[in-house]
Amino acid sequence: MSNSKRLNLAQTSTIRTAIQSMIGRTCIISYGIVKDVPASGIVTVELSVAKSTKDIKVITCVLVNFASNAITIDIVPEKGDKVLVFFPDKFDSEMFSTKKTEAIIDQNASGYNLLSGLAILMNQYKKNDHKNFIQFKSGEVTIENDKTKTKIDTNGDVTIETEGKYTIKNNSTDLKAVIDGLATELNNLVTVGSPATQKTSPATQSLITKWKKEKLDMLFK
Repeated sequence: MSNSKRLNLAQTSTIRTAIQSMIGRTCIISYGIVKDVPASGIVTVELSVAKSTKDIKVITCVLVNFASNAITIDIVPEKGDKVLVFFPDKFDSEMFSTKKTEAIIDQNASGYNLLSGLAILMNQYKKNDHKNFIQFKSGEVTIENDKTKTKIDTNGDVTIETEGKYTIKNNSTDLKAVIDGLATELNNLVTVGSPATQKTSPATQSLITKWKKEKLDMLFK
C-alpha cells in the first residue's frame, strides 16, 4: 500500500472518530432513573448507562405528559421510575404554556444540551412489576390495581370487582343516603284497612313519594 493511501485511510479514520466523538457528546435522546421530584413537573434524573462511574450524569428535566386540549394523563412520578429523556434543538420554558399557540421567538434559545432535557415516564410493561395499569385490548378496556378491577368489554358491559366499598354521589346526595332513606320509610311502614283489604296508609304513601322526589331524583335522572 502506498504512503498516500495509508495517509488517506488514517485521515478517514481520524475524521470518523472525531464525528463519532462529537455525536457521543451531543445530547439527543437518553434513558434514565428518577432520583428526586423537587417540584411539580420537575424531576431529577440519573442517566441509566455510563461507561464508567466518572461518566454518570445527573440532570434536572421538565416532566412532560401525554396531553392535549381533549385529554390529559397526569401520572405522578416516584423515585425509581424510568424515563425517556429528549433534548430538543431549541428550548424555551414558555413553550409548554397552553396559551402559546404561535412559535416563540427567542434569539438565545439553545438545545441539545443537559439543560434542555424533557423526561417522559416510560418503561417496558411487566405485570408483576407494576401495581396500577390500564390495558386496551381488542376493544376491551381494563383498569386495575391491587384491590380493584374495572373492565368494559366489547359489548359495553361494565364489570367492577373490588375488595373495598363503593361510593356513588353528586353534589346533592349519595346512593347510600338515598337507600338509607328508603329503608327508614319502609321500616316505618303503616298499613290501613281490614286484613282482606289492607293497603299502605296515605301517610306512608306520601312519605315514599317525598323520598322519591327529595332523595332518589336528586341522584338519578
